[in-house]
Amino acid sequence: ELLAVSVWEDYAPGAVIAVEGEGDATATILVVGQATVECGATRVARLATGASFGDFGLVEAGEQGARIVAVTICTVLRISSNRADRLSPDCSRRLYRLLGAGYAGRLQQLHRRILRRTAKT
Repeated sequence: ELLAVSVWEDYAPGAVIAVEGEGDATATILVVGQATVECGATRVARLATGASFGDFGLVEAGEQGARIVAVTICTVLRISSNRADRLSPDCSRRLYRLLGAGYAGRLQQLHRRILRRTAKT
């Protein structure tokens, strides 16, 4: 059901998957490959198969917070908010639970970074 409302896209190494500052109501799942997350000129993270980004777009439209660049050949699955609205309640619940787990993981990672930096000062 999710695949029926999604769009598949392939990217070569070095290709820009998402542009910082541009916005749409679309969540993206990195199905295959690795990519970097860049804020301005700074690389802040590396994404691997299974990672998601832009998922806040399913909740509230806004600008992409970072630039995502393919490191290897990447295949992504894009889900727009208007298409996600067509999902059955059960599928929608599973999708948002999966995205929620991703949010929680990123918040925990950020919390650990803050604690490490605080401990150094």
